[in-house]
Amino acid sequence: MLPKRQVWPSFSKNELKTIGNVPLEEDIRALSAWLKTANDESIFYTHRLSEIYSPAKKYKSVASGILSCIINREMGEMVIWFKPEMITNVNWAGNPEKSVVPSENGLMSLSPRKSFEIWSEVVNNTSEKWMAEEVDSVLRIREIIIADINKKANEIRLLNEKLQAAYEELDTFSYTVSHDLRTPLTSIKTYAELMLKNKSIDDGGKKMLSRILAGADKMNSLIKEILNLARVGRSEVNFETVNIESLIKDIKSEVWSAYKADHSVLILGQLPNIKGDKTMITQVFTNLIGNAVKYSAMVNEPKIEVSSYIDGGEIIYSVKDNGIGIDNRYYDRVFELFKRMDNVKEIEGSGVGLAIVKRVVEKHHGRVWFESKLNVGSTFFVAFKNR
Repeated sequence: MLPKRQVWPSFSKNELKTIGNVPLEEDIRALSAWLKTANDESIFYTHRLSEIYSPAKKYKSVASGILSCIINREMGEMVIWFKPEMITNVNWAGNPEKSVVPSENGLMSLSPRKSFEIWSEVVNNTSEKWMAEEVDSVLRIREIIIADINKKANEIRLLNEKLQAAYEELDTFSYTVSHDLRTPLTSIKTYAELMLKNKSIDDGGKKMLSRILAGADKMNSLIKEILNLARVGRSEVNFETVNIESLIKDIKSEVWSAYKADHSVLILGQLPNIKGDKTMITQVFTNLIGNAVKYSAMVNEPKIEVSSYIDGGEIIYSVKDNGIGIDNRYYDRVFELFKRMDNVKEIEGSGVGLAIVKRVVEKHHGRVWFESKLNVGSTFFVAFKNR
């Protein structure tokens, strides 16, 4: 059984959690780094830490002794217990540091009368020694933790396999249904267009036929978006160097023409190349820039800014607009399929574009998020690994 005064700093995903009186966080992290490299064993303990790890002298009052248990060396996950310094007096039968002296006959000897005088010495930088029961308890704790981790890992693996199977099945279903819908939809549109040319149909009939055509076009656009989403799920990522600046200039011509956005201004910052699938990356920026143009179209001076910055091992691109913005109540719904916010109901859209963006970015092992304020604008960020 471990003594109650023990503390438990634990590491998980670079997090540090402590209980009780422990050294400072930076000291514990430095100690853990040393433990990972200086010791090959899963369990390590000493009651004289500062003698083998000199930085520990500054916190010897709380950690002269340690008992560490490494759970996962690669991830740096471990549990450490500390014991405080315990200053003691050690009595010796004579001064252990006293040198022998030569006698009159030249032999080296101790004085018989003085040699057994009690010599007391103060010993510091040490803690109570770790008992065998404490070490055994830690070994059992380690076995329990690892068994639980393995159990959870297997559960997660099985769930991921089921999710992947469902994901693939949904992709296949979406692709098949969407593809099969295009044929009858084309027939509806063709016959409606033929009927519009019939001079015997009055204005009321023509008005209804025009609505049929508009509905068919909208459905055709939605089917196209669903097929794009399904293709992303089914396609392998073909990594190549993508010239982002050139790609965005091409997207500008297409988007500005589609939305008749001659009054919108596009501002480009630094846009370094990345490694990715050019077709998929094009979908990402087409959707983000297209949304920026659509949702800022009603302001007096619509402005879209595309720029980037490097943060650690990531290149982070941002697409910023000064449009209607997004209510933060809907933050978790933005990237969901077919989800559209209440304040954009009157603006044309399918609710698929951002779902495509999220799936493409995830296939590239990247991240996507946004910041927004109602009636001020939105900024969408996509982060790709700086390969």
